[in-house]
Amino acid sequence: HPSRIMEAVDAAKGVLERARTRPVLESEFSTACRTLLRRHEADLQKNEYWISLLSHLQDDENPKDTSCIRDVEKLLNALTCRDVENAYCSLLTGEDQLFTSISTAGPGSSYNLSSSFPTTRPTMAAPRQLLEVS
Repeated sequence: HPSRIMEAVDAAKGVLERARTRPVLESEFSTACRTLLRRHEADLQKNEYWISLLSHLQDDENPKDTSCIRDVEKLLNALTCRDVENAYCSLLTGEDQLFTSISTAGPGSSYNLSSSFPTTRPTMAAPRQLLEVS
């Protein structure tokens, strides 16, 4: 629910912060892998998911073959806790690198998530005119 978004953000930040001070547990890792695999298997039934997967194959700057789609289970099974820890240390090394991006989806009506967030605007708002300031 949108009114509880900050609870979810704080929980996610807590997981990331704990990863700095303690290793990833095998039980957490295997649960995450199973969850990702189940989600992948369920998403394979959706055309939108296939389009998303296939569109990434056509990136000229980072060419791939179909193994990145075909071998998801194999890739997940090859990962280890140490791989996750290495990725974390390589990519998320400082607090200044952690940022939060919150978006909403749904009908265009306005609502206020909390006093710390601005009120969202309808998605079909009137176009704004840009002015040049000298």
